Amino acid sequence: MLLNKWFIGAVAVTVTAILFYFPIRLLCSVACKEEDIRQGKIIVGDIKEHDKTINAGWRDGGCSANIRVYAVTDPTQQNAIISWIKQFKSRGEVNRRVKLTFYERENMIYMPGNKPGFWGWRRGPEKIIRSVTL
Repeated sequence: MLLNKWFIGAVAVTVTAILFYFPIRLLCSVACKEEDIRQGKIIVGDIKEHDKTINAGWRDGGCSANIRVYAVTDPTQQNAIISWIKQFKSRGEVNRRVKLTFYERENMIYMPGNKPGFWGWRRGPEKIIRSVTL
């Protein structure tokens, strides 16, 4: 009889989690991703306002904005980009953690369409020069 009560309790907790917790968690993660995207776009826009020649992009990830900067190998210029982001964050326009990664170069490989289903561009290996979390 005691085992049946424990089993009923476990089933009730599982059903509650499925009906309430998981949908709320899913909605929170979707909202988090949308905010990461928005803030990533803002940060990259600010970097390009300072210097239009910088090849920068963003990705969302785990409630942080992941910023990728390519072909900026000079530490002085890297420090300038870091200070731009810090100033931007200090104005309160961005409140997420920013993961900034500097790559030696962008490695995009073109895949010709000679194989069925395989064509277009893909990323090849890219060498990380520096990674900073702000």
